[in-house]
Amino acid sequence: MSTLRLTEQEWAAMQAASERNYLSGIRDDIMRDCLGVAHDLQLSARLDTAYAEARKIGFTDDRHIVKFMYLEAVAPGFYRNPGVAAWLGRKGVPPEQRFDMMIDVSRARLRERKENR
Repeated sequence: MSTLRLTEQEWAAMQAASERNYLSGIRDDIMRDCLGVAHDLQLSARLDTAYAEARKIGFTDDRHIVKFMYLEAVAPGFYRNPGVAAWLGRKGVPPEQRFDMMIDVSRARLRERKENR
């Protein structure tokens, strides 16, 4: 049995194609699930930028990357908010855990607001 050998260029091209397919699938899911953003002409570019930011922050878990991109779809640029950026960039706790904590706190605040109406 012969082994497939790829050059670095071929390997990089395969990885880039795989990443494009991954992002396309997430984008399709977001457009299906969040009808309000389906006509946003900037959505694709925003999601690509959000994906790059999530990776830069240190996200590695697909589930968290997808959540990050869904949040970007409905709250454009949320990760650029100075408080959010500082929180997610803090050292000591994995960024995915910090993101979960941020989402939990946001949900609790929304519940409190609804209860106090």
